[in-house]
Amino acid sequence: MGAFVTAIAGEHYHRADYYEYGLQRLERFRDFTNRLQTFQEYNSPAYALITILELSKLRTESVSQQVKAISDEMLGLCWKMVAEHYHPGLQQWCGPYSRSYSTLLKPETASFLQLVTEGMAFFLPWEQLSYSPEWFGSGIRCPEAYLPYFRETQTHTVREIFYRDDKKGFEKTAHAYMMPQYALGSFTREIMWNQCRSLIAYLDNGGRAAYIHLRVLKNGYDYSSALLTSAQHEGDVIGGLQFFTNGGDTHYWIRRAALSKRKICAYALRLADIWMIWNASWFSRIK
Repeated sequence: MGAFVTAIAGEHYHRADYYEYGLQRLERFRDFTNRLQTFQEYNSPAYALITILELSKLRTESVSQQVKAISDEMLGLCWKMVAEHYHPGLQQWCGPYSRSYSTLLKPETASFLQLVTEGMAFFLPWEQLSYSPEWFGSGIRCPEAYLPYFRETQTHTVREIFYRDDKKGFEKTAHAYMMPQYALGSFTREIMWNQCRSLIAYLDNGGRAAYIHLRVLKNGYDYSSALLTSAQHEGDVIGGLQFFTNGGDTHYWIRRAALSKRKICAYALRLADIWMIWNASWFSRIK
């Protein structure tokens, strides 16, 4: 957003200093993202849509070929991530997610996908979609190369390093296995914060999408100091759980010192496989 505001202001008002500042911000974003060829907020439906929207607006509004080229490059990476995790049969954007506010597809996200794929991902009649005025004139559209992912589910595996700490020699890998009957996703190492979906499967339940989500619940709420370590091969996952002694409770860095004298203070602590069912008809009820 900052790159958009300053670069476009610089072009419009003929302020080279504003434009150069915006361009430098965009270049830093590109360089940081290209380290791992993916995004830090990995496979996040919320933030991927913001990324696509902001980059599309920047590409549309800017007269600079350099800005347009960087925007196109980053849009390609983002659309690749989205397309590879979309399951047409289940009509779901599948995991794992490093950050997500909903496990099943939200109305505005489904509307966005239907719009940008020109109905290739089809959820509801066009007049029933949730439409944001911000989308108008932004140039949002899925590239032709990725449209087939929204038409038919092909069995494929996605495996990407999405986090790396060069100083510690530590990295995290995301793994997703997609096939017509189901989708399974996991992280090799990730916390069980309520905005993470570290181990999750999507499957068909009588024509409707359902999911199974591994959670660690402390007093009925996701416990951020639980750490999942896992390995996945296609449709099989093996893993284990550990607990931080200096992590947070409901948030990974708020209320630290979660473990006191190797004890977790709670009236209830349990593992849960949460099963939920999704139906596109609920969109119209929400509206």
